[in-house]
Amino acid sequence: MFFLLILLFLFGYSDVFAADPIIRLYGLSDYAATGSAYDPDCPNEAVEVHVYHDRSEPGVRCLAAYSCPWGSDVCFKPNGRQNTGFWCLYRHPVNSSAVPSSIEVAAINKCGSGSNVWANKSLAKEVKVFHNRELNNIFVDKPFYKIGISKRFGAAIVEFYNKRIDPTVNLVQPDPGSAFQAAVFGNRDFPVGQPPDCVGTSDLRYNPTQAGSHCAHPNGSTIISCKTEDGSDCLKLTSYSGKQLRFTVHFKNFYYPLSQSNSYPYQSYDDVWGEIVYTFDDYFVRIYYKLWKTSDKTYGVSFQQLPIAFLTQLTRFTYKNNGVIITDDALYNSSRSYDINDSSDGRWVTISSSSSYGATPASLNNFVTLAFYNKPYKGICPPRRFQMDYLPNDGGVQYATAIQNQVDFQLEKNYYVEFQAYIFPYMHNEILPNANRNLDYMVNTYESRGGLMPDWECNMSASVLSDLNNDGKVDIFDYNILVSDFGKTGVAGFTKSDINKDGKVDIFDYNILISNFGK
Repeated sequence: MFFLLILLFLFGYSDVFAADPIIRLYGLSDYAATGSAYDPDCPNEAVEVHVYHDRSEPGVRCLAAYSCPWGSDVCFKPNGRQNTGFWCLYRHPVNSSAVPSSIEVAAINKCGSGSNVWANKSLAKEVKVFHNRELNNIFVDKPFYKIGISKRFGAAIVEFYNKRIDPTVNLVQPDPGSAFQAAVFGNRDFPVGQPPDCVGTSDLRYNPTQAGSHCAHPNGSTIISCKTEDGSDCLKLTSYSGKQLRFTVHFKNFYYPLSQSNSYPYQSYDDVWGEIVYTFDDYFVRIYYKLWKTSDKTYGVSFQQLPIAFLTQLTRFTYKNNGVIITDDALYNSSRSYDINDSSDGRWVTISSSSSYGATPASLNNFVTLAFYNKPYKGICPPRRFQMDYLPNDGGVQYATAIQNQVDFQLEKNYYVEFQAYIFPYMHNEILPNANRNLDYMVNTYESRGGLMPDWECNMSASVLSDLNNDGKVDIFDYNILVSDFGKTGVAGFTKSDINKDGKVDIFDYNILISNFGK
């Protein structure tokens, strides 16, 4: 991309004339440039738009290929074609002082003999700063990674750098509505593909309850408190070198009413709360999530329980399905998924850079590995699935998502939803230095056996769960433990003898153990 920038200067940008592409800006902010562009020499083809910050680093590439909602004074409609709009998202949220002075936007000549064209920033209709990076993030800088956690957008991760590969490239897709987060989604059954106009019609930001509003919405999620491990107030910090940060978040955001006859206006809710705890190891980040409701009110929608990661520069997925390591070099607008059924399925996915479909990532060898876990909800382990999407043009840049558990459910009062995630600057087959075991083994091994997987993790095989004393076999010692606990009750999984995690040790747990006896 940097080489391309040099070429742009060599060949120059010119004033607009018939053979040049034409570009108009609607908005410039600290994370996106929006507008419309087309090339008169080939008006039916999408024009590439490049965005640079200070012209000192590789730019981001996007396409003017989306519906344009900003009216005739911005939007071009050559030959009646509607899809000339673009949303170009930067490599990281820039500092507020950089808007708009340091942002440069160019339309790239598509065909014919024309030249590339710089956009006229003075004609932008809207210039805003949504997320002051300098003040609104807490940065934790460890030897092998650096992470930025937002103090505005629901304590979501908005920046992550694998310092082992390239300490300058943020791997988290930077739109504040698209981050690494605990997602509290509304119902998914709506048409998508419309532009992001802050009324819920965007395929990219179709539910900004994920981390907080991407637009200036008054009901955005609020961080009630943030405490360090010694109890200090971390909302006053912009950097931190300790071990733990604990956030309490009030998700008083919005959802979409189940209606396809209007423009899906936001409806506020204010009774969903969350606790998000970040623990920082030199070799990984662990994030614990707990969500709960404080009222009996129902909204007519369902929620999804999952951590989700929107990533940029990374589009190659490696994962473990039925005991087999699989690598998918994702294709345009494609999706990969696999069900998590038992111990033969990995709780991790490694996402690395790729040049598939001609996309040129800023650093070709970059990667990150994610691991997700779920605690049983109301005593039941829900169906689980990793879904990995390659969405190179939605919102502008080559990026991908990795989500876990697409099961919809109604969040209910008095029931906690708990899950956990890890972020590693290591590949799945690399040795974690502090464990002397590879990441795959550590992620899929219980904490009580020396791994990283919480003992309450769902969907492990019955034989593993029946090994109550963790000695690698199901025998008379496990039987004796269950018999001594028989009849006890508590919260789901309160004891290992509650094998089916229904909150009691009874004949069903006994039958599971007996069926696995001797394994």
